[in-house]
Amino acid sequence: MRRAGFVPLGFIALSLLALGVLPSFMSRRIDAVAVQIESVLEPARRFGQDLTLLQARKAAQFEAYLLTGDGGNAQRYLDLENLEQERFEQLQDIVERSELAVRAQITALSAASQTWHAAHVGEGGPLSDDVGREVYLSVLPADLRRYEAVLRAAAELEAALVAEVTAARREMDEARQAQARLSIALAVLALGATLGVGVIGRRVGALGREAEEGRADALRSRREMGAVLEASADGVVGMDLSGRCSSLNRTGSELLGVPEHDAQGRSVHDLLHGKAPPEEAHAPEACPLLISLDAGMEREDPESVVWRRDGTSFPADLHLRPLVDGREVRGGVLTIIDMTSVREAEDALRQAVRARDEVVTIVSHDLRNPLGTVMAAADLLADLPLPPEKRDEQIAIIRRASSRMSRLIEDLLDVASIEAGVLAVDPEPVPVRPLIEDTAELFRQPAKGAGLVLETTVAEDLPPILADRGRMEQVLGNLVGNALKFTDVGGRIDLSAVRSEDGVRLSVTDTGRGIDSVGRENLFDRFWRVESSGSRGTGTGLGLTIVHGIVQAHGGRVEVESAVGVGSAFHVEIPAVPDPAGGGGKGAASGID
Repeated sequence: MRRAGFVPLGFIALSLLALGVLPSFMSRRIDAVAVQIESVLEPARRFGQDLTLLQARKAAQFEAYLLTGDGGNAQRYLDLENLEQERFEQLQDIVERSELAVRAQITALSAASQTWHAAHVGEGGPLSDDVGREVYLSVLPADLRRYEAVLRAAAELEAALVAEVTAARREMDEARQAQARLSIALAVLALGATLGVGVIGRRVGALGREAEEGRADALRSRREMGAVLEASADGVVGMDLSGRCSSLNRTGSELLGVPEHDAQGRSVHDLLHGKAPPEEAHAPEACPLLISLDAGMEREDPESVVWRRDGTSFPADLHLRPLVDGREVRGGVLTIIDMTSVREAEDALRQAVRARDEVVTIVSHDLRNPLGTVMAAADLLADLPLPPEKRDEQIAIIRRASSRMSRLIEDLLDVASIEAGVLAVDPEPVPVRPLIEDTAELFRQPAKGAGLVLETTVAEDLPPILADRGRMEQVLGNLVGNALKFTDVGGRIDLSAVRSEDGVRLSVTDTGRGIDSVGRENLFDRFWRVESSGSRGTGTGLGLTIVHGIVQAHGGRVEVESAVGVGSAFHVEIPAVPDPAGGGGKGAASGID
């Protein structure tokens, strides 16, 4: 039965091979001949005809020159000679590239033409000496014989080229006839192959039906398992004993950033840790997963880091379970759980706890002192009969302490509104010059008392800004207040306003102690304060957070330039009112000492 089945299979294979190869081979052969005729033989034949025509024209011009002595005929003869040489070169190039068997005819024609032409232009020739023309008429029969030799050589060349074309056409016709016969034979062969397929199909049909049920059961089980794996929210990697990936589910492919077909056969260590930086990388021999797999032991690593193909990473919980057949380990299954959201939740919780502790610490510290002052002053007023001036003094102390506590509470409320994204601003056109000068006026006396110079500079014709004036006074007040705290005696603070590309730039510049790179990175974080000895007063660390939030609520931005020991500059960009006609006032900038 096996021999009977082998013969039809061999016959079918041979039939399919013939159907696929022979028609293509014959078509390529016919196409090659057609290309030879079109691109080589026909152009060569046309060049041969051109040479015959050129030689006839040369003979006519030479004869006219002998009869008339007209130099124009002589020149036209020489021009035709040059054109003939070009045709010779083109024809020879075609012949050499295509290996046509007409080299002898070309050589004979070229030699005859050169002999004929040499008699005309050589020493004593009619084209080299006017006297020679009259003498040459007496030997004209010899020239005619040379020309007849040229014509015979040209005729032989043309006949040879025509023979080449005829032979090529005959070959193409024969190939087409052979192709037609072959097509008939292949049709018969295809019919026989079809019959053979039918016979084999009946033979294997019974076996196929018997195997179908088993294959369907296996496929059903495999699909169920695949559906479970694909639906899993965790990455699942199948591994062989050498630690290479044998399967990868959809979630695993997304987590690792590697398509399943690319992961097949690759080292699982490379998939997980191949892109780790040098300081975190380890060799496959030291990989805990591969060591556990080799030992047939289960392993869980909840604090692992997985590095994707693109170099990014994510925290993961890795769980390896060996696949054991009896007592023999066949491979393993690695489960990858993305712990990013868990870690982010943990970080958010830690930050919330830290923020809560910071708020409690700051508020308890900054409220304790003024609250103690209020309580002490209130007790003094209640327990002692004070004269009016002493009573007024204690009342003023209570007011100052209460104002300080009120400012802290307002700052806390502002920060809460900023972080919640609900900080209220009421923008309207605000002239820039009065805003700068009013802010400077508030701090003129404190600046003088601290031994500082406070100046303002406002550019001409500034447009009004679209802002909440009260909030902008709060921004500039916080910036100037910070400058007062961290600028030593004899220093200088400048308030300025200039036009910018996006609107108006308000700047507060000081010659204070400056801020280092770490400080600039944390400058707008809430409760963050510059550690600096000798600063005037302390703050809650909320001022710059409020500045940043208010400016963002206006659609602007804050930029900081600072160098330790040189000073700092805070620049606030605020959009201007679209109509530039409502400018920010005119006049020279004023200085305030």
